[in-house]
Amino acid sequence: MKILQVVGFSNSGKTTLLEKLITQGRAKGMKLATIKHHGHGSPLTALDKGKDSYKHRQAGAVASAVSSNGELQVQMSKPAPWRLEDIFSLYRSLHLDGVFIEGYKHELYAKIVLLKDEKEAVLLRELQKVIAVIVWEDAAQLQQIVDVPVFTIHEEERYLSYLINWLEV
Repeated sequence: MKILQVVGFSNSGKTTLLEKLITQGRAKGMKLATIKHHGHGSPLTALDKGKDSYKHRQAGAVASAVSSNGELQVQMSKPAPWRLEDIFSLYRSLHLDGVFIEGYKHELYAKIVLLKDEKEAVLLRELQKVIAVIVWEDAAQLQQIVDVPVFTIHEEERYLSYLINWLEV
């Protein structure tokens, strides 16, 4: 199972990129999953607020699942934060081709970095395992200081092809 992180500051295009990667990967027959980091500190809103599974959690269940026609919605809580490895252990039974992680900037998985402007390039100094960069502005200057491919946001076909190929290898 290949793991690719998509990182960048807020509103840099992470979710949009993931939607496109998932669509292209699915078109090639890949089984993909995602993990999104909710870094705002507030509790997550229950997907089923007011339904029976919500009532189960309110009563003290640490996990609640709803199953219907091949779909499963699970909400789980535990006393410590969820580590990526904890989530991967749940995903392993799905026999995935790849997992896309949105966020978790400092984890040590291969990552693509999205940069909206020059100021955001500071991220490149603090991150490890960067395999490519997508910039919203001119890529020429950045390409001179990093040793990974740099794409502009307008080169969608090129960077999607590069990333899907990376997943397939």
